[in-house]
Amino acid sequence: MNETISYNELEKTNSNNIHPYSEHSKTISTDDYFKQLSENKFYSEFQEYLSNNYSLINKEEIINFISYKPLLTELIKELTVIIRKSFEKNELSMEFIQDPEITDLKYLNIYIHSSEESFNKDWNTLKIINQDIRQLKLLDNSIKKYILVDLW
Repeated sequence: MNETISYNELEKTNSNNIHPYSEHSKTISTDDYFKQLSENKFYSEFQEYLSNNYSLINKEEIINFISYKPLLTELIKELTVIIRKSFEKNELSMEFIQDPEITDLKYLNIYIHSSEESFNKDWNTLKIINQDIRQLKLLDNSIKKYILVDLW
């Protein structure tokens, strides 16, 4: 039997407010409640992962964008490993970009911080990294179009 919990009860038991809106008459199943709770935990852990590996330029927009494209989490983790093989100590930043003229053009840009002295060498390394990225086998390869890697 599938129990249900009213939103008011859910709100009392969950101080993080799983639902981004306050529709008090909403009823959800306990299965859905625990599924949402685990997803919330996953995104919380992934946000921590991002913060530990990247300077997030516009964190709220980044997290929001990833929440609409959850397969990006897999790609970001893979990219971090690939980038760190060649740029162990370089600072990494991430920024959500939305083209002001083409509203559907949205993506994440990963910046590898580089010095002027090492720019040419780093640029050549970045070209190799981008080849490696193209070769990545993911659950959904079309997700790659939502992330760019560049030097800063």
